[in-house]
Amino acid sequence: MSFIELYIIFALATSIFALIDVFIPLLSEVRGEGTANVLTQNPLLSCCVYFCLALISAPLLILPLVVPSMNVRFRESMYKVISEQEKI
Repeated sequence: MSFIELYIIFALATSIFALIDVFIPLLSEVRGEGTANVLTQNPLLSCCVYFCLALISAPLLILPLVVPSMNVRFRESMYKVISEQEKI
């Protein structure tokens, strides 16, 4: 296998893990609380966008996913961003 193929596999695995481990649970938690914003109103679109962004930034995203203390801080910051109410 070439380097490109290995990197694609790495990026796909990282982005799938980030989506399943971090984003989907946080999104469902925020939706359960009744927060209304663009992310909670269009969950499929927001999951697709997060997957694409995680695919692009996989090398930067691997440490917050693997190191437990960084994972907790990453989840807390993601929760703050997702739970912001829309100002109309």
